[in-house]
Amino acid sequence: DPSRDITALAMTRGAYSAGTSSLFIGASDDPFIGGVATPKLFRLDNPTGVATTAVPVDITGGSFPAGGFISSIAVSPVSDDVVLVTFSNYGVTSVFYTADANSGAPTWTAVEGGLTLPSYRSSAIADTGAGGLQFFVGTSAGLYNAPAAGFPGAPVWTQEGPTTIGNAVVSS
Repeated sequence: DPSRDITALAMTRGAYSAGTSSLFIGASDDPFIGGVATPKLFRLDNPTGVATTAVPVDITGGSFPAGGFISSIAVSPVSDDVVLVTFSNYGVTSVFYTADANSGAPTWTAVEGGLTLPSYRSSAIADTGAGGLQFFVGTSAGLYNAPAAGFPGAPVWTQEGPTTIGNAVVSS
């Protein structure tokens, strides 16, 4: 669709497998064509072997913010079902999580919690060992993390390096 702009990309991690590897694509309508940007999230399975006529699966969350701009997509290194998506818009819920990204209609949960900062720029998911995960978001006011134990309910976000990174913009 020529009226849709790609805003973020993420690949599953680990060894490539035609049966389990996917490309996640964040996109928005061009607001100059339709008036309001509508965020969309797509999953393209087996991206290196897919037919040129293949259509990505729309896995957009129903609660994604209208007019939203997907700024980043993070895929867990342990399970490509676990995905974190951030939006960089002001005044909207900006962080969403799913543990079933490979389903036809994933369940997305807002996980921003009390971290209502001006702008979310990036996200990452790290394996802490033994299958444990740590979630990170880069914002216009520093880097924050939350352990997997709080997901998807009410994660507790803690600022990383408050005296070294401080409130620096973290965009990747």
